[in-house]
Amino acid sequence: MKIEQIPVGPIQTNAFLVHEGGVAFLVDPGDEALRLTAMIRQLGVELKAILITHGHYDHIGGVAELREQFPDAELICHPDEVDAMTNPQANLSVFMGNSSVAGEPDRTVRDGDTLEIGPFHLEVMHIPGHTRGHVVFKLDNHLFAGDTLFAGGVGRWDLPGGDGVQLLKGLRSRLLALPDETNVYPGHGPATTIGTERATNPYLDPSFDPSMY
Repeated sequence: MKIEQIPVGPIQTNAFLVHEGGVAFLVDPGDEALRLTAMIRQLGVELKAILITHGHYDHIGGVAELREQFPDAELICHPDEVDAMTNPQANLSVFMGNSSVAGEPDRTVRDGDTLEIGPFHLEVMHIPGHTRGHVVFKLDNHLFAGDTLFAGGVGRWDLPGGDGVQLLKGLRSRLLALPDETNVYPGHGPATTIGTERATNPYLDPSFDPSMY
């Protein structure tokens, strides 16, 4: 299995292309659809799914073009993110001077669901707080974390639908319950591990109170 981390767009949102045995899925293709399409074509893999952790514009901006190129790829998100997939105000793109939409998803998933994508078996974890419907996708010991957990930080909660108390509760009770060797692939910045963040991330310290900020 190969995991390609591909920073795209003006704020370098991480898209992830995961492939094995001629089958691939994408996580959060937020921009540069032509570049991502070229990579997929060059690899000669079949794109089976586009997984969305949450519907902010910088995570969905390339989806519409990719769906034109790969119409059989299933678009998947949490039901609470459907509005953001189709509404430029909800996904915040209107405030950036454009109107990005991904379109209606083909399928929605909730906490505890599993996804079978070719050889891949993924678990869905609903971790709200950055947005109401934010999910992360766990593949073996790899976690596609979107804007929940970063190297040395966590997702912001001062945007519509954000809730810092809820976010930190989910991170501490759900993600920190995973083994230290779990690889974390965040929506921005470098990859990290649960063990590293447990030991060094100041936001995960029990003394940090998000309600104070």
